[in-house]
Amino acid sequence: MRSEDRVAVLLCTYNGEKYLAEQLDSLIGQTYENFVCYVHDDGSKDRTMQILEEYKQKMQDRLVITQYQNDRHSASYNFCSLTKYADEKLDEQYIMFCDQDDVWLPEKIEKAVDAVKSAEADGGPALSYCDQQIVNERLEVMFNSNDEIIRRTEADKSFKRIVFRNIACGCCICINRPLLRLVCEGMDIDDVVMHDWWVMLVAEAAGNVVYVPESLMLYRQHGNNSLGADNNNYLRKAQKYMKDFGGSMKNRSEQTQKCIRQVYALRKIIKSCKYKAEIKSFCRAMKKGKVYRMNFIRREGYLSPNNYITLLFV
Repeated sequence: MRSEDRVAVLLCTYNGEKYLAEQLDSLIGQTYENFVCYVHDDGSKDRTMQILEEYKQKMQDRLVITQYQNDRHSASYNFCSLTKYADEKLDEQYIMFCDQDDVWLPEKIEKAVDAVKSAEADGGPALSYCDQQIVNERLEVMFNSNDEIIRRTEADKSFKRIVFRNIACGCCICINRPLLRLVCEGMDIDDVVMHDWWVMLVAEAAGNVVYVPESLMLYRQHGNNSLGADNNNYLRKAQKYMKDFGGSMKNRSEQTQKCIRQVYALRKIIKSCKYKAEIKSFCRAMKKGKVYRMNFIRREGYLSPNNYITLLFV
């Protein structure tokens, strides 16, 4: 297998002792063997580091435990920092994001790489993303597909809709190095909702995106998920809002403002793309009064009707 086809799997860990071994075992079981898993731990207090050292003995050069330190600590900051590490320190042509508590099915890397290769045009930025099975703590299937939780239309996958609602978890995504460079050029942790959202937005604006309509991983749901499938389930989201209404409103407001700042950041790094006019128009509109902003977003189709609550926070 060609060295230029090597994949960097970016795995962020934090107190992941309960499920980490299963994820690492699923990497060992991949049909695509030309990969290196780069791990960054965010200061775990449990056996996470011990487990990683044990698997280092099994995986040898295919597992690298990075040693740099983060100034801040969160899932978003950890993944953003590891993404920048990949851009600056690594040379793999393809990059995938990996959560500590999931399980990858054997052909995940192979099919993800095949898909992203099919999306590459003249060596330009490209991204592929796959479907996933939603499972419980014991890996029992709750949903065979994301579509069983929320069915997205083609409009929901458009650039405008992605501005305010992401369409893929990071653990489903594979990107090439040209996209990685562009992502890191404009990535500021204070202006990014999550690393995967920013990656998807840049890819849709500046590159080619292809969907693999096959569940290639088990997305585990448990009480300690940083983000979970219920973020795509309206009933569960409503229940979360009611438990802490004030906090939920504050978080939603902060997220919406970051969504807007992501487009500002996008405008700085993308000089020419098929959405240049839309990006320019959006940035100009967001500097107007609130009523104007709300009408603009609704009129221009940035939100699906079931996401109109976002209008309150623009």
